Amino acid sequence: MMKQRLLLICLVMVCAMQYSCQSGRDDSIEILLSKWYGKEIYFPKDTEFTIYGDSIVDLNIEDAKYKIVHYVDSTGCTTCKIDFDKWKAFIGEFADNDSVRFVFYIHAKQKREVKIALKNTRFDYPVCLDYEDIFNKTNDLPLYAQFQTLLLDKDNKVVCVGNPVQNGNVKELYLNIINGVDSKQEIAQTKTKVKANSHTIDLGQFDWNIQKDTLIALKNIGPNSLQIYDVVSSCGCTVVDYNKNACVVGDSLNISISYKAENPGFFNKSVIVYCNVEESPLSFRIKGNAIKTDDQYIMPTLL
Repeated sequence: MMKQRLLLICLVMVCAMQYSCQSGRDDSIEILLSKWYGKEIYFPKDTEFTIYGDSIVDLNIEDAKYKIVHYVDSTGCTTCKIDFDKWKAFIGEFADNDSVRFVFYIHAKQKREVKIALKNTRFDYPVCLDYEDIFNKTNDLPLYAQFQTLLLDKDNKVVCVGNPVQNGNVKELYLNIINGVDSKQEIAQTKTKVKANSHTIDLGQFDWNIQKDTLIALKNIGPNSLQIYDVVSSCGCTVVDYNKNACVVGDSLNISISYKAENPGFFNKSVIVYCNVEESPLSFRIKGNAIKTDDQYIMPTLL
């Protein structure tokens, strides 16, 4: 019971940080997660899992000690929300671990679009193209996408909620549960502290056809090496790149940011950094005014 309460406390803290950064709402995350912790998930009997949306395969999820269930609804761009490449990398971490199964339910209205995306990204892991949204209707999943990924135990009961490929803290929690790490002290020993050059970067006014580059500098002020798990931007017009290697105490780790406006106008974008610091995730803002050159206002000369 103590272990379960500890996991729930960690879960509330991790998901609350993620949710507050992405939604800005004041909903009670603790109530939502308390409702889902320990809830049994039911898999529809007639579920068909396919490769590339074509050939039917047997996923054999009944014997798995843990199941990571990822549901994608049909709102917006379905293929954009799946993050095929990140999921492929995450699945690869369990190549030698037969105790974990990944279960993907995609409520796809655009069948052809999803099949093409599966083939183009070579995502050859079995998925269920749930055209009638049966899995969601059976389990009444949370409305918010960040809570539509679940870690289940062998009895199909929820032990963790959150998307591990979008949130490094959630990923760490998943791995700790699966690998049997239940001590907060062991987790805390890997934490460090950082000092950022700025949390708001103003790119000023510039031609909207020109790409603007900047960076976020995180200085590791100790006591352990700095490791970035993931960096998430609020839109595709903001591209980030960073060194995947650990940064030793005293050094700085730079996150390169490139902004290319899709349309003229003011912008205020978010960049969320998931790393091994107590305050993670770290939130940054990139703002400015991308203008059409012929619309630029020129100050008159005073006589």
